[in-house]
This record gives sequence, structure tokens and C-alpha cells, in this order.
Amino acid sequence: MHLDTIHIEVTYNVPAEKVWEALTLPDQIREWCFDVPTFSTEEGDEFEFSRVGRKRMFLHRCKILESVDKSLLKYTWNYPELMTGESVVTWELIPRGSATSVRLTHEHLLNHKEGGESFGVDNFEAGWGDVLKRSLTNYLEK
Repeated sequence: MHLDTIHIEVTYNVPAEKVWEALTLPDQIREWCFDVPTFSTEEGDEFEFSRVGRKRMFLHRCKILESVDKSLLKYTWNYPELMTGESVVTWELIPRGSATSVRLTHEHLLNHKEGGESFGVDNFEAGWGDVLKRSLTNYLEK
């Protein structure tokens, strides 16, 4: 286990297709998490956001590294106005009958240490835990 990587796995009582749409369609992403005006799963495409729910935050810029329909989404994660470090977020969708497990991995988090305590591994783990266990659960299973 690397000290700069978090892993969170949650199972949702919906098929993989529904989870994939929640992760990749801007209108749906906005409902449970980030306000991403444009989003594409094409490798090399970039997206950015600076709003989570109604709360304004730092600019996030991400670039799609890999995308496998209804199965895997991997992108870089950085804060271009704050620091140079970049990390990588991977969403794996694992079908389990009529349910789907989502395994989120966020690695290379120490690349954000120049941002200070707010960008510590524990804060990322708490933030993603809330996103997956509360926000995405509420959205998918409503």
C-alpha cells in the first residue's frame, strides 16, 4: 500500500450502465458532484471545474488518460492556479449481477503537498469517501 494512494470501493444497487452515465454525462455529474460544463471520455480530452455543488472551489484541470465504456475511467487531476503537482484518479466499474461495485483509486497524492495541509492524503480520502458513500449513493439509488 502506497502512502500517497487512496482506495475506496462502494457497491450500488444499479447496473454498470447507470453508474457510467452518472460518471460521464455533464448533466448527471452536476447532480451529485462537480459542475463540469463539458466532458468527454476521449483519451487526451481535458475538462475542468471549480464548483462542487453550490460551493466554489479551486480550479481543477483533468485530462482523460484511459476510458473503457462502462468499465474504466482514468484521468489526471491538478490545480493549475495553485501548484504544479499532478495526481491520477481511476474509476473501475465491476458488475455484480444487478449491482455495480465502483473502485476509486487516487494515486500520487503527495504531488499536491505544496498546497499545504488542505491537500493531505487524509483530506482526499475524506472528500472522496463523502462523494462515493453519500453523494453518489443518494444520486444513484434515489
